[in-house]
Amino acid sequence: MLNKIVVNAYNLWVVVFVAIGTIASTYGLAIIGSTVGQPSFYTYFNLPAEGQPGYSHTTNMIGALNGINSAGAIAGCLLRAWTADYYGRKHTMQIGCVF
Repeated sequence: MLNKIVVNAYNLWVVVFVAIGTIASTYGLAIIGSTVGQPSFYTYFNLPAEGQPGYSHTTNMIGALNGINSAGAIAGCLLRAWTADYYGRKHTMQIGCVF
């Protein structure tokens, strides 16, 4: 099976676009991770920092934020198929770029 692998321009473009899609989807996760690590995040949301009383509330909020971020990504993937069929692929991509 491995000796029948064909490398051509089409296969290469597919791999490149899959890689770009992976980078685009993980960018949001990286932004959330770096935002949560900033001291201004704790100050803005009035959350106690590590080592202070009430830090368990902070960890719950960070967990909820990460969960909501992942749930939004899953919901977006599921809704993408329906909107692409209903509005068309081009308009769905344009709507996705706005949000």
